[in-house]
Formats: sequence, structure tokens, C-alpha cells
Amino acid sequence: IIESIHAIENEPSSNAKTALLEAANTDIQIVLKYTYEPQWSYYVSKMPAVNTYGDSDNVVSCITAALDPLKSREVTGQAALDWLSWIATQYDKPTIDILDRVLRRNIGAGISTTTINSVFPKLISKPNYMRCTLPSKSNMPKFDWSAGVYVQQKMDAMFFNATKTTYTELTTRTGSIIPPHIKVSPIIDFIDSVIDEGSVVHGELICVDKEGTYLPREQSNGVINSICKGDPD
Repeated sequence: IIESIHAIENEPSSNAKTALLEAANTDIQIVLKYTYEPQWSYYVSKMPAVNTYGDSDNVVSCITAALDPLKSREVTGQAALDWLSWIATQYDKPTIDILDRVLRRNIGAGISTTTINSVFPKLISKPNYMRCTLPSKSNMPKFDWSAGVYVQQKMDAMFFNATKTTYTELTTRTGSIIPPHIKVSPIIDFIDSVIDEGSVVHGELICVDKEGTYLPREQSNGVINSICKGDPD
């Protein structure tokens, strides 16, 4: 797997990269899934400093063992960093270097999710996104106005989808999960109480200060992005 990744990385031609990807060991799909799947979050963005490495060179074993407990939130915060440090003592440096690339969400081979899905169809999920359109280009005349419509004020904030199955989950436009958090849980609870199972609604998330004033887009999105990365504060 490591040789395949480096070969793709060192190949300048897009067509040749695709050919190398097609010829790679099927286990590379696991590495790519863990790297680029937007609905999986690890809440750690890179490996902690490593002083001691182990001997194993099993990349798939390393990635799944290291990241499954993070993805499920079985280990979080400092415990997650300690877990990754221990994982490093079990695997050799080239393998841990690949794990670090996965955590950074960039395998470093110069391939996009479009290329990955062209070789391995639907390997990386692509979230649905409904864009706005001008009234002149819409199908507004076909709306059943007598039944009522939902109107959303545009806030120039962070888009989100709320999907209710057996529970309600918030995701960003790119499909990243917005985890339950003291600042987000009341929103999740409210949405869960007003929509039916099997429904999806979307809107915008925006933060306010202690006085209830909307924060500028950059500050508000910064707070939400920190929550997505697992910041407890």
C-alpha cells in the first residue's frame, strides 16, 4: 500500500495516477475511505510527536486500530492523543507516516475524491446539497402556496443538514458530522422534536455572543469548525 501511494504521489500525469490506482492492492480502498470519507471524524488533526516506533508494517491494521476508537468517540481528548502515541510504538515509521496523512485528511498522492470514485464507485460519499436559485429560474409558480411554505432568512452563515433516522444528526455542506456539544445539543434536541423520522431539513448555523448579537461569519464558522474538530470548549 505504501509503495502504491508513493508511486501515485510521484506520477505527474493524472491518467497515469488513475491507472496506478486501478492497479493498486484493493486494501488501498480502506486507506482512502478513512482519509476522505466526510462523514467520519476523528477529532484529532495530526499525530502527536513520536519518539519510539514499533515493527509492524500493516497499514490497514494500523489505521483501523488507531482510528475506530476515535471515530466512535470511545476515546477522546488527551486519551485519544495517548492512544495514538501508543499505536506508534506498535508500527514502523513509514506506516505511522501514512496514519498521519490520514489524520490530516490528505493522503498526499495528488488525487481527488472525484478520481477515487471514478475508480472505486461510491467509495467516498458525496453529500446532497440543495442550492438557492433566482426566482426567475425557479419553479415557484408550481408551488402549492395554499398549503403554506417554509421561508428561511439568508444569514450568510454555515450551511447544515439535519437528518433524522432513529436520532437526529447534523452535517456540514461537505458531509462532516457536527458532533453533539453543549453549544449544539439544544439545536439537535429541538429539531428532533419537530421533524418526523426519515426527514431531512437544512438551514444555517450561526453563533451569538453573550448579548445575543450575531457573530461575524468568520468568527461564527470558526467556533463551529472547532466543535467539528472535537474542541471541548
